[in-house]
Amino acid sequence: MTSQDWLVLIVAAAVVLLSLILISAAGEVYGLGIALFIVAVVFAFYWIKRVFDRIDAARH
Repeated sequence: MTSQDWLVLIVAAAVVLLSLILISAAGEVYGLGIALFIVAVVFAFYWIKRVFDRIDAARH
């Protein structure tokens, strides 16, 4: 994994933490927090899959 891949995953983790803080506020931003959480988690899984696909393609 390159340093850029790690940086993207760290930013995604920061967004997840921010969204959990928004959810815990339980005010008007509750829905935004949930939406942001779902988007960040799906993006992180997509990015991890992309990295492993790139590693697998380099083997063949």
